[in-house]
Amino acid sequence: MGKIADIRDVQSMYRSLDIEPLIDENTGRVALHLGVKEVDTTLIQTAYLTNDNLHFMTVMPEKVPEELMSSIKQKIAESNHEILLGCFDISEEKRQIMFRSTIMLSGKDRVSMATFHTHVMAGVNAFSRYGGSIQKVLHEEYAFDKKGSKDMMFR
Repeated sequence: MGKIADIRDVQSMYRSLDIEPLIDENTGRVALHLGVKEVDTTLIQTAYLTNDNLHFMTVMPEKVPEELMSSIKQKIAESNHEILLGCFDISEEKRQIMFRSTIMLSGKDRVSMATFHTHVMAGVNAFSRYGGSIQKVLHEEYAFDKKGSKDMMFR
């Protein structure tokens, strides 16, 4: 079990998994880059503490074009329906797709390595399974009918 008192403890737990994250001193977050073969971009995972929670966020750094926001939201909703731990979300402000999960510490100061590893991998696994179809929407694989409206084609 790993003791979670501050962000350096989170960094230590990543190191126990043979992952070398960086700490952003300005935000107090641990950050690392992840490659997932099913996704055409490097993902960024951050972990941070708030009150009694340890949050994980895995982000696809590409910005979603405004005209694709509703289509992406629909695809994310479809994907979330099958996910048991965590969820996809989209930042309205930054227009980035992310996967989030949280460990509720609730006064506990220890997290098992199995739980920590499960949350680290939740974002990787979600992007491995659903990232390709989300990127198809992001890369404008849709057809236009004669009036110019978008009809999504999920292949």
